[in-house]
Formats: sequence, C-alpha cells, structure tokens
Amino acid sequence: MGAIPVEPTDDEANAPEHPAPAPEMPRILDFADVIRGLKNGKRFARTGWNGQGMFIEMQKPDSGSKMTLPYAFLVYTVLQPNGDRSIGGVVPWLCSQTDMFSNDWVEITVQQAAPRPVPGPAPEDDELVTYDDDINGDEPE
Repeated sequence: MGAIPVEPTDDEANAPEHPAPAPEMPRILDFADVIRGLKNGKRFARTGWNGQGMFIEMQKPDSGSKMTLPYAFLVYTVLQPNGDRSIGGVVPWLCSQTDMFSNDWVEITVQQAAPRPVPGPAPEDDELVTYDDDINGDEPE
C-alpha cells in the first residue's frame, strides 16, 4: 500500500523556497568554558546577572603593570542617548559560588562590548584624594 499524498497548507504553499535562517542563539557555557575563554582573551557575562552591559575579562600583566599575576575584572557599560554603550567603570572581579556553578554564561563579542577606554596620564600625588581627606570632610586642593 502506497503513501497517501498530502496537500500543502496555504502557508506551506506560499513559503519561500529557502526561508531565512533563524537568528543564532548564544551558546550557553559553564564556568570551565569561561576560564578557558578568559585565558584566550575572550569576554563573558552571565544571563543571570541583574545589570545590563556587564561583562568580565582577564588582564595579563605586562612590563608596565603593578600586578604580577593575571586577574579578572568586571566592566560595566552605560547606554548613551544615541544607543551606543560606553565604559561606565572597571573594577576587580572575584567569582561567587553562584557564578562558579552557573550554566548561564555567554561569550560577549567585541561588537556587544563598549570600546576600551584610552588610559590618560596618572594623577600627580597632590591630586589624589586620600582616605583621610574623605573621612575628615576635607576637600582636595
């Protein structure tokens, strides 16, 4: 007994011969993937983080660094009125146990990240605000 022919539905009959590909979903990673990627210069974020535009990356010390070992840091970005993102701040980052055991990590591409800030000259010692200045309410000169 042969197969019974089935007429296509209207949607199937009018569908383009080669439909557009579905948008690519980001690959979900675990922390082992993140560590390997950080060592190769990649950036990562967790989908479970509350902040938008936050990601981590790793810095390898060079001859001008005060650090002597590689370290991870968190970059948070801010949305500009024109829709672009810019660096809002960069801080050292330590993973929590939740970060370490989560399986919701995604790689952040260069296009998704804000441009890196251009370092300026280091402030002179007399321009620095010290802890004592801050707690005494003294204004820096």
